[in-house]
Amino acid sequence: IEEKKTQGEKVFDLTVVLPTGCVGASLSPRTHNYEMSVAMMLKGLPQPRSQVNVVHVSDVAKCHVLCLERQEAAGQRIMCHTENLNAFDIMDKLNEEFSKYGYKCSRIAIPKFVMRMISWNNKTYMINVVATLGKKEPHRLWNFSNKKAKDILGMEFKPCMPAMIESGHHAIQYSLYGLKMTKRYRKALENGEITRINLSA
Repeated sequence: IEEKKTQGEKVFDLTVVLPTGCVGASLSPRTHNYEMSVAMMLKGLPQPRSQVNVVHVSDVAKCHVLCLERQEAAGQRIMCHTENLNAFDIMDKLNEEFSKYGYKCSRIAIPKFVMRMISWNNKTYMINVVATLGKKEPHRLWNFSNKKAKDILGMEFKPCMPAMIESGHHAIQYSLYGLKMTKRYRKALENGEITRINLSA
């Protein structure tokens, strides 16, 4: 790069930001992968006893801005990752938030042999889901570390479970994947007990 600079060529430093699964507020009435999963959970469908690696979308945006601002980030590959969440822990939190409105997540796990059968024709599913079944620390499978983001950028990552709750409200209010709004939820929404999601704001 320095040689090209001395020759008068236009050059720039490259920094790569590598986020894990992004969760948080959506700007579209359509769904993304994690909102699909939350919608399926709220419909009471069985889920794999697996782990998901996530980061809040606002932290991903902040990480990009800091990479532009800090010279130390030049030439670095920076992992943007907050935490690993267990699917059944997510469902426990969803039940705490939404059971009073008539939603209940199942406590039935999809058997491992069924998950492996599904993965035969879906390599991505094998890597992202089947590989984490029963693993307490699935991040070690991929060696995820946000140390550079903290040391170089000074990042402090938000917890992601509240974003899962937010995804639940989004899924209900926009009927994602056929998730119906119950009478109790509609009444709470009309009474102002629940914040209405306005995507045009």
